[in-house]
Amino acid sequence: MNYQLLKYNSISWDSYTDGPGRRVVLFLQGCEYRCPWCHSPHTQDMELALLFFESLCIGCSRCEKNCPAGVHSFSAGIHQIHRERCTGCGLCVEGCPQSIEGASGTVLKIVPKTSSIKSIYDLMRPQLEYCGALTISGGEPLLQWGAVKELLALCKAAGVETAIETTLTADERAISELLSLVDLWLVGLRPLEKNNPLLNVPDESITTRNLGLLSKDRVCIRYPIIPGYTDSSESLGTASDLMERAAIRRIEVLPFNQQAGHYYLSLGRQFNIEDLTATNLVNQAGDFFRSRGLSVLITQ
Repeated sequence: MNYQLLKYNSISWDSYTDGPGRRVVLFLQGCEYRCPWCHSPHTQDMELALLFFESLCIGCSRCEKNCPAGVHSFSAGIHQIHRERCTGCGLCVEGCPQSIEGASGTVLKIVPKTSSIKSIYDLMRPQLEYCGALTISGGEPLLQWGAVKELLALCKAAGVETAIETTLTADERAISELLSLVDLWLVGLRPLEKNNPLLNVPDESITTRNLGLLSKDRVCIRYPIIPGYTDSSESLGTASDLMERAAIRRIEVLPFNQQAGHYYLSLGRQFNIEDLTATNLVNQAGDFFRSRGLSVLITQ
């Protein structure tokens, strides 16, 4: 069998927050949206990018010695990154004693990684056999739906429970091809305020159409509460109306991920939203959805 190639960002080997129970989470690369609060900016672009987590750097300068393109330099003890020179060769990562492949905290990282379906499945298989469940997240995994289909087929043949976390704004064919292979669809709703100029808002009719393709008992809506973006009565009401039309009852209300800022800094970008913690708003949203007859889970 000729397997497709898959572009992925990272793997979480032991997650309890991306679907029910214990599971492996594969984060794929690529997303068409640019939400201002996105907590995974390093998964957005398909092009190679160098991540640098400055707080973990010990200043050994081995990356500077290894890099043939002059991406790294040190001046007065400060590690400077010239990303425009990076070719993605990865020699700096190989030379860095603080950048171990697969470790949870590394100084340097090149994303995305490219793998055949068989190779990525074989890499995950021991842990999948242990915990029995896989969530494919992103980015937006449906942008690579052909490769995702092959991977899910391998998982289902091995008895692995499967879930996909998605905006569900892909082409109808992408969803139809995966219906028999996905046990749970975790559908992240974007704010649905049509008049907000700051938001790249998907066409509500696409979301509604695609929800109609899914078995209702296999869908859980995931809704992030971002003050000033997704917490308005208009957004909450529109989300509830959409769920009512689609006959979907389960919704998970999520707080803002406080770890977002360091990913922006690792890309050399500014994160302009300083603090979006609002536990009271999360609870208020939960109460609103319950008043609409929905089954609500609040994740803190």
